[in-house]
Parts: sequence; C-alpha cells; structure tokens
Amino acid sequence: MAAGDGQDDSRPATSRASRIAVLVTALVLCLVVSALQVSTPPSSHIASVLVGVPAVIAFAFGPPMILGSAVVAAGVRWALLPAEPERSAPPSAPLW
Repeated sequence: MAAGDGQDDSRPATSRASRIAVLVTALVLCLVVSALQVSTPPSSHIASVLVGVPAVIAFAFGPPMILGSAVVAAGVRWALLPAEPERSAPPSAPLW
C-alpha cells in the first residue's frame, strides 16, 4: 500500500449501517434482559446476562464506547437489584 492512501491497517473499516445494527442489538439485549428480570422469579438471576452488552458493542466500536456500554450495563444491573431481594437483603442466619 502506498503512503497517503488514507487507509489505516490497524482496524478494519466498519460501515455506518453495521454500527447502527450493533447498537440496536445491544439495546434490545439490555431491554429484553431487563424485562425478563422484572417478570421472572427472583432466583433466576437473568440480569447477569448484561455482561454481554459490552461484548456486543466491541464488534463495531473502540474502547471509549465499550467502556461506556459497560458503565450503562453495570448501572442497569444495579437498578435491577430490587428485583432480586435475596441479593441485597442481609442473610437471615449465619453461614457457619
């Protein structure tokens, strides 16, 4: 490749449409997990699947967007804690 071509070999070009598809996929994953967590029994722990949101974002975006999606996923996970009372309540009996 000749110098000045304007192409960077460090990362493949990602089209705008594929970036939008990745964002929509991550948003749908977040919404589905949130809806399932609220509508299923507290013992299901479905909200742990939110760890996949930054992984989906990583397909099309760089570190700042991945970090941002991790913060959003952690925030949603924290907001869903009231749907799992046994995770936030103190233990009823000692474990020993």
